[in-house]
Amino acid sequence: MNKLCNALMLICLCICGFGCSGKKQTNPLPNKDKLHLPNNREITLKNHDEIKIAKDFDLWAIDYFREPDPAAKTLWEIGIKQGHSK
Repeated sequence: MNKLCNALMLICLCICGFGCSGKKQTNPLPNKDKLHLPNNREITLKNHDEIKIAKDFDLWAIDYFREPDPAAKTLWEIGIKQGHSK
């Protein structure tokens, strides 16, 4: 019984390995001549709410991707300084 299980596992691994190592690509690569990527990605914002959302997003992105200030204290450091550790 144990030899049968080992043989079945080996056969399954061989089938999986054979199927994954094929040289035929199932999804063909797209033709670069038929692709159209826009060069100008500017959009026109129509009302005040859209402009405010876009500005808020820009401010968030600048704040998020900015390098952290090495002198800024973390919440943990503030708590230790105030004596909240036991």
